[in-house]
Amino acid sequence: MSDRRGSIGRHWSGAADQNEAHLELAAIVESSYDAVIGMTADGRIRSWNQAAARIFGYSASEIVGTSLARLVPADKGHETEGALEQVRKRKKAELRDTIGLGKDGTMFHVSMVISPILHADGSISGASAVVRNITEQITLELQRQDVISTLTHDVKSSILAQKRIADLLCGDTITSPEEMKHLFIMLSASTDSMLAKVCSLVDVCKYSVRSKQDFERFDIGAVVEACVREKLDFARRKEITCKNDFGNDVRWIVGDPSAIKIVIDNLLDNAVKFTPVGGHVEISIKDGGARNIEIIISDTGIGISPESQPNLFHRFWQGDAGRNESGGTGFGLYLCSQIAQAHGGTISCSSRLSIGTTITMLIPTGESEGGSETKTDPTRFSP
Repeated sequence: MSDRRGSIGRHWSGAADQNEAHLELAAIVESSYDAVIGMTADGRIRSWNQAAARIFGYSASEIVGTSLARLVPADKGHETEGALEQVRKRKKAELRDTIGLGKDGTMFHVSMVISPILHADGSISGASAVVRNITEQITLELQRQDVISTLTHDVKSSILAQKRIADLLCGDTITSPEEMKHLFIMLSASTDSMLAKVCSLVDVCKYSVRSKQDFERFDIGAVVEACVREKLDFARRKEITCKNDFGNDVRWIVGDPSAIKIVIDNLLDNAVKFTPVGGHVEISIKDGGARNIEIIISDTGIGISPESQPNLFHRFWQGDAGRNESGGTGFGLYLCSQIAQAHGGTISCSSRLSIGTTITMLIPTGESEGGSETKTDPTRFSP
């Protein structure tokens, strides 16, 4: 009798454990970031999680019982049918980049992995599809390739220009010291331009893809102070007054200090560059509220026209006539915008021609009220 009771107890215990495991698995599927779709081996949908509803726009009641083919355009149906054919052969099928079709008719890039679900005896009971919207990754990769192509072309042009100058200097046609000096000045300027483009290429490639970066807790004030010191000589040569207002509210944030330095360097460089002799540049750090900080850089420079301001943080933008004569790469402010977004922040501009410009970067401190680091995923790097 005791053996029977023990057997019954073990049976109920095992059943309870199995039920708990099923509930846990269901919770994992329901909370998954990716769409998880259960279906028959011929593609008829049987289950539909929240992510699937978010990606495709259909509720479970609207989609369950219909075909997987409903989720792709007609001209892509052969891909999903081919994948299901693999599943019927007990093989997993991967569609690394195909097109999904939303309820509203929107088409977007998706990756799709369809796997067979097998009974204990090895027969097929159905299939599962895990679907991820990869539109943003595809767009970013295309933009990255565009950036690299453009900068590579520009660097090649700079090298060819340097080669022509070097050939002239090595030849017999240039004998005047003044002409030689002029060519050396041109060579130096071309080298500086190429170096700036190469540095831009490195920075854009680093921050244009959503790759995980090593964020750390650092003193934002110290980073800003270092940037200001580096620009003081440039400012003094133009008799520009620099004023700092770092306050005492916020000093420490969680982020990538080297990336933040790129932003501050770029914004300060522009402020000094486009401010006339005798002007003023001011940089301040303020509490932005809701555990954010504001880094504000203002100048009394030439300003930016209202027509150009919407394009200020776009790739290749070099702006108004007074600005695009400076020989910039057109990537500086674009890169600043991407770094701000990578930190979960924003960057904005307020400017009036002949009055000046104010750039404001708002970024989270990355810390909780108690001062500890929050669990932020620092992966927002895109061109």
